[in-house]
Amino acid sequence: MKYRGPGFHQRFHGNKLGLYVADDADRFEKYMAENGYGKPVDVWFKSIATILDLQFDLQGHWKE
Repeated sequence: MKYRGPGFHQRFHGNKLGLYVADDADRFEKYMAENGYGKPVDVWFKSIATILDLQFDLQGHWKE
């Protein structure tokens, strides 16, 4: 899972002040506000949980 790597950890935990500083910060902050997230790391955890909870099947219905 590439989302567990140190780059993603650093990105979603922010800089030394805890601020999200990636090039998509404006869009990301808007997404957080619209979806009720308080911290960037909450979005990261939700993304990982969604991937882990996805039920895969051999027929490919999980893509729907």
